[in-house]
Amino acid sequence: MRPPQHYELDGIQPGQVLRLRKALYGLKQAGRRWYQVLVNTLTNAGMTRSDYDNAVFYQHHPNGNISILFSHVDDLMLISNETSRIRMLKDKIGAQVEYTDGGEINWLLGVEIKQDHAKHTIMMYARPTNTPMDPHLQLSIEQCPTTNDKIAEMSKRPYAAAVGALCYAADVTRPDIAYAVGQLARYLRNPGFMHWTAFLSTTKAEYVALTHAAREAIWLHALLSLVFKLKSLPVEIHCDNQSAIALSAENCFHARTKHINIQYHFIHQCVADGKILVPYMPTDDQEADIFTKALPPIKVKRFTDRLGLRV
Repeated sequence: MRPPQHYELDGIQPGQVLRLRKALYGLKQAGRRWYQVLVNTLTNAGMTRSDYDNAVFYQHHPNGNISILFSHVDDLMLISNETSRIRMLKDKIGAQVEYTDGGEINWLLGVEIKQDHAKHTIMMYARPTNTPMDPHLQLSIEQCPTTNDKIAEMSKRPYAAAVGALCYAADVTRPDIAYAVGQLARYLRNPGFMHWTAFLSTTKAEYVALTHAAREAIWLHALLSLVFKLKSLPVEIHCDNQSAIALSAENCFHARTKHINIQYHFIHQCVADGKILVPYMPTDDQEADIFTKALPPIKVKRFTDRLGLRV
């Protein structure tokens, strides 16, 4: 490599270069050199690299059990049907390289993992939608903007980034939305407003609705508490959107929610202060749907009964 600018080294003449003795991040060969170190480390630990996927390593044990390691650059996931084997492999790897043990896996390549060992599942709240895309919705190239003003307006919306995020979700956790995402991806070059509004996520709308509901609930609670001496806060507001609930509880930063106006984060403050609780309510039990959409007779009857509208 050439010496850094304005950095003088004794014995280095103009036109001469330096020879690196260790790979650095960002260099063209750095990734390859790290992979060589990883392969040597795992091979010395007794693992075998898969010929079909070079990021997968495995080890068969005499008792018939198996340990498998998946690698993504320097993020490693190790699984085995023997806990002791996992500990042994970690010790062997740690004897050669320094590593950070993240414990039981809960996050992998942008996907949150919830394990239920009793049920042998690795997901929670995975509720596929009945209709990922409205069958009556017709998207076409005629809906793409044609004027400079409309094109400029749509350029402000992160359409490509949103489609990319949905493509990843369709690949790893939500195959039920694959067709809908494929339809949206056709208009990446010049998306129109109809294409933008056709997206499956309602996090922002639900989150904003939670804020408005919280304001009304706190006011109403204050009024009724004064008159009827009700019990103290918190007030429960039921929500059937897991993303909105998570956002209200953690106020976590995310590329798809950063554009939400700061005033709507009022709900997060209410949850943090203990004034509002936002428990999850399955969609099938959400009585509020009777005010916002057409429902089948069975749901109408059940929800009106719960609201006290009985003969």
